[in-house]
Amino acid sequence: HLHAAFWPLLTGRIVPQDITLSAPSLHATWPLSLPPRSLPHPVSIAVENGTLAMGAVQFDDVNAAIMTAPDGAVMIKGRAQWQQQPFRIEASATAAATDGSSGLDIKAEGLHGAWGGTVVTFTGQVAADATASGRLLARGDDLGILKLAPHGPFRAEGRVTWAGGLLAADDLQSEVGDQPVRAAVAVRLLPAARIDVALAASRLDLRTWVPPLATARPLPLPASLDLSAEA
Repeated sequence: HLHAAFWPLLTGRIVPQDITLSAPSLHATWPLSLPPRSLPHPVSIAVENGTLAMGAVQFDDVNAAIMTAPDGAVMIKGRAQWQQQPFRIEASATAAATDGSSGLDIKAEGLHGAWGGTVVTFTGQVAADATASGRLLARGDDLGILKLAPHGPFRAEGRVTWAGGLLAADDLQSEVGDQPVRAAVAVRLLPAARIDVALAASRLDLRTWVPPLATARPLPLPASLDLSAEA
């Protein structure tokens, strides 16, 4: 469904103002490209009951509102499901600077207890080549969502980078339960989706870690977990 400005139609031009996409199948190419520095006309796009493929990952039941500004700024608010678990996301990108970079803020959180009540926020910059870097904060009520870890609250914060289909965080200051932990995480979407997690702590209680490792259920992505205790 397309709503266009009336007066430009009289001159033979179509200027979209509001667009509604019903049950679309959307595909995001990688690396993601930024919107142009300026747009001739702001537009509002609504996505209803769609699917979105990003690399090797597919999101279902996508319902979102996408709003652009004349200077190229973009705001996205919506809900979707991944692995039949619902989540909400909000994202905003500022107008691009003269060097093509743009500020980026993202917040995603599980809904109705999904994803262990996890909340993830990112604040940083996206370069003209679509690489990004910034600060990540993740917290939740149940680390067991990884299916390779014991149940319990967690928190992680630190610098992350994104380039070439790989999201990497090499030194996240973290807590698992009430225990300080250093964490490194790599999430790859290209050429194939995969997640790798490494945790290092002054002590590890194997009584809590071994059972979930021994009985781990199939994961939505290939994954590895490296545990180490530091003297």
